[in-house]
Amino acid sequence: MTAGLFHHHGVWTGGCRPPGPYNDKGFFENIKIKKIIVKEHKAIVQKAVLATEKPGFRERVEQAILEDGYIEGPWLWKGSAMYWPAFFEFDCQFVVVNRPREQIFKSTRRSGMLSKALTTDELYANIDFHQKQMDYLVKEKDAVRVNTAELVNGDFTSIEAALTKCGLEFNEQVTLDFVEPKLWHYHT
Repeated sequence: MTAGLFHHHGVWTGGCRPPGPYNDKGFFENIKIKKIIVKEHKAIVQKAVLATEKPGFRERVEQAILEDGYIEGPWLWKGSAMYWPAFFEFDCQFVVVNRPREQIFKSTRRSGMLSKALTTDELYANIDFHQKQMDYLVKEKDAVRVNTAELVNGDFTSIEAALTKCGLEFNEQVTLDFVEPKLWHYHT
């Protein structure tokens, strides 16, 4: 939802996974960048380890987005906070998404993502490690936090702050048009 809101506020996302049964609005996760990430860092999310700095990563990503049609302006990559060190060559603004631990667990199990690779205890440990990375990004890298439960309940404070921090102008109507609470499976 967060990446979709950035996209609908004018941020380039490029070729992304299309909508599917677990995300009716689309994933807004650039396929070309993800291929580079996975090729260079493998499936580190399952192992709860951080990506490493790889010289030339910026050049490879910039080439990929140009090949994907990027011309100018802000762009984003949506992915796990465990990949943040890979972006060391970029001067980027990190945006982290805040969801309660149990919601992340249910969503992960429902989608099948990591569910075959990790036991319940391993998945909770993975979620906790991921949360620590997001907390680190907020504290040490000036990341801004978006609260999705607030979004689906009509409180746009955190998304407005995130968009503003990224130099974008918040548009309430665009946000209202995109956010559909009925599609949010785990809000309270």
